[in-house]
Amino acid sequence: MEKGANMENLSLFFKEYLAYLKRRIRIILFIGLIGLGLGLFYSFNYKPYYKANLSFMINETKSFSGNPLSALAGQLGMGGNGPGITEDKILFLLSTKRILGEAMLAPFGNSKERIGDVLAKTLHVNNAWKSDTLMDDFIGFSSKHVDDANFQEQKAMNQILLILRESNRMKFETVKKNSNSFVGSSNSGILTIDFESRNEELSMTFVNAIYQKAIEFYEYSTTKNLLENYQLISQKADSIKALMMEKEQETAVAGDAAFNVFKYQGRLPEARLRKEAELLNIMYAEIIKNKEIAKFNLDQEKPVFQLVDQPFAPLVKKEKSAPLFGFLGAFVMFIFGVGLWTTVYLFINRKKIPQLLN
Repeated sequence: MEKGANMENLSLFFKEYLAYLKRRIRIILFIGLIGLGLGLFYSFNYKPYYKANLSFMINETKSFSGNPLSALAGQLGMGGNGPGITEDKILFLLSTKRILGEAMLAPFGNSKERIGDVLAKTLHVNNAWKSDTLMDDFIGFSSKHVDDANFQEQKAMNQILLILRESNRMKFETVKKNSNSFVGSSNSGILTIDFESRNEELSMTFVNAIYQKAIEFYEYSTTKNLLENYQLISQKADSIKALMMEKEQETAVAGDAAFNVFKYQGRLPEARLRKEAELLNIMYAEIIKNKEIAKFNLDQEKPVFQLVDQPFAPLVKKEKSAPLFGFLGAFVMFIFGVGLWTTVYLFINRKKIPQLLN
């Protein structure tokens, strides 16, 4: 009997609670309307993000194709074949401070500002510099390369990169292609650079700068040995050519001196010089062949990147939907209103609750 009485009391308590909320439904709806207004206000005043997307593909260099001339260069120790190009290697390269820092130091359009200066303003990093004694006199980026950047520029780059990585506004990815059920998805060889900011021109300029700096660095690093090898062979070729021409001149002088000389002993200097000149001719022909092979491998190593798609204005805007945020604002505030009056009702009837639970 006592248990039945408690259930009846709980039912009565719940009906009184619903009646209590019904009497305050106008206030709850008014709170919901406030939420609706706040949601609409937020969506209309939200500054959109402009997303720039650049895609490119990796072309395997022709020096890896196994052609006869490359094989001959490999036998001569002049081949450029090293580790193959991988998407992981390029993705890691794109995310390094070396490439991103070089991109920040690139000019921003036709203005005197650098991309890093505009990034600092857009990300509001420069506001924190005013209270930093090490950065309070920093007027902007002026160096042309990361290696030349001073202490303040290095610190500014680090802070900008930290914010970019934490905000997840910058992404480097490889496009996956579908395969069969046994293999799964595999890489397509196409990579993308994504960056979004509230400055449309900045989004496009920064993405293009990252791509260009990656090309410059990768081509320089992959062809450095080949270029140095070609320059060294060219210098040797020039030296041998000069020495060969000198010996030919000396041979001609010795021939003139031995004119009308009938004894072999008198013509011996001319014979020796002629042999040296012939030997230099053979060496010069060989070094010219090596030079052509080195030049061929250097030319075949480029280009590595092939642009697929680059961003153009107008970019895709990431905005907040007014109907969605209006509904979310109204719903959240309506729940808040219900929760508020529920708390008030429970506080008023706090002495009855223990009796109902026992």
